[in-house]
Amino acid sequence: MRLLVGAVSRLEEEDGPVDFQVEVDTGAVFAGTIATLSQLQKLMDRWATTGECLGGRYLWMDSLIIVSRLADRDVADVMTDLIKTSELERALRRI
Repeated sequence: MRLLVGAVSRLEEEDGPVDFQVEVDTGAVFAGTIATLSQLQKLMDRWATTGECLGGRYLWMDSLIIVSRLADRDVADVMTDLIKTSELERALRRI
């Protein structure tokens, strides 16, 4: 498994949702977004002032994974678990 997060050098330093891709051993690639609850709340609070998504009253993201901590090792562990439990293809979109 290979986790690709684009130009992000360290996930811990990100302040919002992060788009990522994961390549599994078969060569298949899946994409999604990963964030913490607090990051999502900040986003909705910002939308309350900008008017997006009915003033922050809802949020949706395709293939969203919510984690308790946005850290490189934790995210790798989550992806490994999703693969091990055969949930990856349901949780993320294949590209």
